[in-house]
Amino acid sequence: MLCRRWVAVLLVSFGPLLFASACDTAQEWTATAENVEAPVASMEPLPEALDWLASLSGVFIPADVDAQPASPKPIELVATSPHQWTGIGVTANGRIYVNFPRWSDEVPISVGTLRDNGSVLPFPDAGWNSWEPGEEDFTNRFVAVQSVVADGDDIWVVDTGRPRFGTILPGAPRLFRFDGDGRKLAEYPAEGAVKPNSYLNDARFAPDGSRAYITDSGAGGLVIINLETGAAHRALDGHASTMATDTRVVIDGTPWGSDDNPPQVHADGIALFGEHLYYQALTARTLYRVPLSVLEKNVSAETRAAAVEAVAEVGPSDGLIAGPDGSIYLSSLEQNAVRVLRPDGVIEVVAEDPLIAWPDSFSFGPAGALYVTTSRIHQGPVPPAPYGVLRIPAR
Repeated sequence: MLCRRWVAVLLVSFGPLLFASACDTAQEWTATAENVEAPVASMEPLPEALDWLASLSGVFIPADVDAQPASPKPIELVATSPHQWTGIGVTANGRIYVNFPRWSDEVPISVGTLRDNGSVLPFPDAGWNSWEPGEEDFTNRFVAVQSVVADGDDIWVVDTGRPRFGTILPGAPRLFRFDGDGRKLAEYPAEGAVKPNSYLNDARFAPDGSRAYITDSGAGGLVIINLETGAAHRALDGHASTMATDTRVVIDGTPWGSDDNPPQVHADGIALFGEHLYYQALTARTLYRVPLSVLEKNVSAETRAAAVEAVAEVGPSDGLIAGPDGSIYLSSLEQNAVRVLRPDGVIEVVAEDPLIAWPDSFSFGPAGALYVTTSRIHQGPVPPAPYGVLRIPAR
C-alpha cells in the first residue's frame, strides 16, 4: 500500500530579503550588437544550519519508504537576472550557458554565456539572437528557446519554434549542437515529430551519442531524433505517463494558476541513466522510466506502453537530472527544494530554501557541483525579478 507524508514547517524569513537586496542593485539590460549586459549578484554560501522547509512526499513503488532528510547543503547564489531564464548548461571547462524563453516581449536574447564579471554575452553571437516576432526567415537564428544542455564542452539548444505559446512556425522546432566557441556542429529539425500544440521542452542524449530524447510538454509525449540520420519520430504519444493529471501545484500555500483553468503541463522533466529514460509530466506526481530500446521507431506502441514503469511518487517536478550513481535529482516545486531519489528508493532533501523559487533546470558542473535556475513561474505571468542561478556543492 502506498503512503504519503506531508510535513509543514514555517518558511525562514530572510531568503526573500536576500532576493530583494540583489534586486535593488540590478540594472536593466543594455542590448548592443556586441553583447547584452546582465546584472548579477553573488553571495557567500548560506549557513548549513538554515532550516530546511518541509512538505515533502516520497513513496517508492512498490515499497513504503519514508523520505529521509539528508544534511542540507549550503547553496550559493551565483548570478541573478532581471529577465526570466529557464535552461542552464555548465560545460566540463566551467562555462555557464543560460537561455531565456520567449514567453513575453522582454527577451533581449535567447541564449547567452554567463561571464565572471556578471555580463551575459549572446551565444553564439548577436546574429543568432536577432530574430524578431513576425519575421519569416529564421535561418541560423533562434526563435523561442526552452532549454540548453551541456555535453562535455559542447552545448545543445532546444528551440520550440513556438513564441509566446502561440502558433508553431513551420520548420522552426529544431535541436542545435554547438561547440564551446560557438561553431554550429549540427542542426536537427523536428519536422514530422511535432504537433500543432507541441512544446519541445528538455533533452537528454543516448550514452553512445546516437539519439536525442526530448519531452513534449505541450502535446504530451517524447520526440526521438536519430542524430546519425536526422530522422525524428514520436513515442509514448498521449500515453498516460506523459500526460498531466488532475494535479494542482501549491507553493507557499498558494495554488498555481486560476481555479477556472489550472495549468496542465505534460511531459517536462527528463533524465537518462544507463539504459533507461526517466521523465515526468510537470502537473503530475509520478516519476516514470522506460528502456531506451523500446523508444526506437520500429517498436510498436503496445510494446512501448507495456515497458513503462512507475518509479516513485515524487510530487510535481520541473527539471530532472541523473547523478553518476543513478540517483535522480528532482526540482521539488512545492517544497522550494532540490531533492534526490536514491537508487534504493529513499528520497532525500539536498537543499531547501526560499531562494529556490521554482527550481527549473539542472546541470552538473566542475567538481560535481549542481547548478539550478530559478524561474519563479508560480508568481504570475510576469513574475518579479530577479531570477537566480544557484550552485549546490557536491557532498
